[in-house]
Amino acid sequence: MKKMMLFFLMLFIDMNIVFAIDNAKVVMVINDQNHINKQIIIDNTDNQLAVRVPMSGKMPGSLFGYHVNLDNVNSNIKYNMRDNTIFLDNLVDQERVVINSEYDISYKQNDSYEYFEIIEGIDKNIESLIVQIVFEQGYEAEDLTVFINGKENRKYKGFVNDNTISIKFTDLRSNDVVGFRVKRSVKSSVSLLTIFSFVFPVVCLGFSYALWYYYGKDRRKEIEKRMNPVRQLSLIEVARLYNEEINRKDIISLIFSLCSKGFMQIEETKDDIRFVRLRNYTGHSYSEGLIFDAIFMKTFVGTFEEVINKKKKEYCTDISVKDVKIIRTMDRILANENMEKKKYEYFERDTSSKKNMIISMAIICLVLITINPFIAVNNSLFLLLALLIEFISFYVINKFIALIDFNRIRNYLVPVILTIILLLLIFAFIFGTNSIYEIAYLFGIVCVIGMLILAKYMPKRNAYGDKLYHNMEGFRKLLEEGTKEEYLSVLNTNENYYYDILSYIYIFGDKDYVSKRFKNVVKKECEWFKSYKRFDFNGFNKTCDVIVEVLMENNEHK
Repeated sequence: MKKMMLFFLMLFIDMNIVFAIDNAKVVMVINDQNHINKQIIIDNTDNQLAVRVPMSGKMPGSLFGYHVNLDNVNSNIKYNMRDNTIFLDNLVDQERVVINSEYDISYKQNDSYEYFEIIEGIDKNIESLIVQIVFEQGYEAEDLTVFINGKENRKYKGFVNDNTISIKFTDLRSNDVVGFRVKRSVKSSVSLLTIFSFVFPVVCLGFSYALWYYYGKDRRKEIEKRMNPVRQLSLIEVARLYNEEINRKDIISLIFSLCSKGFMQIEETKDDIRFVRLRNYTGHSYSEGLIFDAIFMKTFVGTFEEVINKKKKEYCTDISVKDVKIIRTMDRILANENMEKKKYEYFERDTSSKKNMIISMAIICLVLITINPFIAVNNSLFLLLALLIEFISFYVINKFIALIDFNRIRNYLVPVILTIILLLLIFAFIFGTNSIYEIAYLFGIVCVIGMLILAKYMPKRNAYGDKLYHNMEGFRKLLEEGTKEEYLSVLNTNENYYYDILSYIYIFGDKDYVSKRFKNVVKKECEWFKSYKRFDFNGFNKTCDVIVEVLMENNEHK
């Protein structure tokens, strides 16, 4: 009995010696599209060997429901293949078996982790298995977890070095399925460029604030409400006092000034809105006179000398808003009113260069924080995408900031917050590369916005401009912050007050806000507005807005 037990024990030991693989090695190269090249090297095997390769379709027993598309399998030894298993025979004289496989993996990535199988099963025990996994350059692996037969195995920790993982396994059993789970991301080593993308925007923002404080910050004075605008300023001069340069919408607002002064009126029918000439223009405003002539004048009349000298004009009686073409006149007014010498009538001359400096720094910062992650990806197509994003970002941000009066941010608080959040989220998630780059972008974009806001309020006004500005602010303060009693008081003095100052409201850009405040106190109908329907305050304001929109559309450069 003892001899028989000893015989079976020796036989069992002998079988383990014969049917165990001393040394094996697996090398896996995984690119960013999860295309995998795997090489299995087995030394000193016995006469037969069966090795499973990835199956096309869903991985059997996969932890994450991955799908595999097997592209190619080959070996240095002649083999037969059945059910995704390679069978090799007559290996007695073979020192090494090399099996290559090439396949793609697709999966749903919900938690940023990825799972890959190293060996799908070999029909021999393996005493020592060396594994090397190489990801594409620019990526790094972290939080490695080893799985054997679908269960987490904490015995094997592995060694992670940037984009390479090394693991050594011992005493693997026959047909064990070995895999690993890892989190892969763009290499997060903090380069000098990355550090610079954090530091430079902050330095630029601080420097921009210093420039604004000394060359852009207007003097603060106590502002008292006043009923009327500054009489010595024309409507166009008010626009230039506030915005440095006038725009087309400022010029269109002159139409309401012409109406309030009795030179023309607006008639609304079921099908049209028309301008009606009441009397020829006799005012003293160069710009108002040009707009009046552009709307109503048909031609110059009289003798040859009178026509040459443009002394007599022939006007039409009325004209549809849709037919008003004043684009050349608007360009003429813009060229005249935006002359550099007029610009510096209210603003200090030597601060414009500081404004350009701030804008230049904002552009450099935007390029820096946008292009950094795309350089890490090292793809020329992505660099072109980065440049496109930079252009769009600067254009959108700059246009948005230009429309907002940050001195009255309460009027725009909700749209400002929503737009900024949306803009930041869109571009942050476009990258999807690495948290360092996303944080640098979010941090930098806030600095860029801050710089553009500071640039918006440069240059500062000179002493003369500052005096006029604060007087106009008193008038604006009444419109925006006046009480119902104050509004009733000015309307008792002048029942047409709201209609007379409508052109200023358009200049300030507070049309909707001011209209709501006057809505319940204005009782008198507008004398220069005639409609086929009963007069309504809200309807009047909507018609005025339609006129502005139609004229802007009709007189855009095509």
